[in-house]
Amino acid sequence: MPRSARKVTDRVTREARAPAPTRDAGPDPRCYRVDFSKIAQRLPGFRPGWDVRRGAIELRDAFQKLGLSRDDLEGDRYLRIRRIKRLLDEGRLDRDLRWKAA
Repeated sequence: MPRSARKVTDRVTREARAPAPTRDAGPDPRCYRVDFSKIAQRLPGFRPGWDVRRGAIELRDAFQKLGLSRDDLEGDRYLRIRRIKRLLDEGRLDRDLRWKAA
């Protein structure tokens, strides 16, 4: 049974000592279920050396090294829809999402 997003979030925040997300974007309708039977069949002795905890720690450390803050990651620089909304609000894009002449 796949882990719920809440369980992964809880584990990441606990084990990577990272702050929990503060903004809820609502449920994600996409499905990330995967089937690993092919790799198990082709490489029967394979055991992955990476897990959620190690991945979370790697991301946390990289963000810290680059000096990225929560505001950086949750602002419009990296979130396309927020960026588009801001550009629309500022009048820099038209309703067809085309740049307006300066």
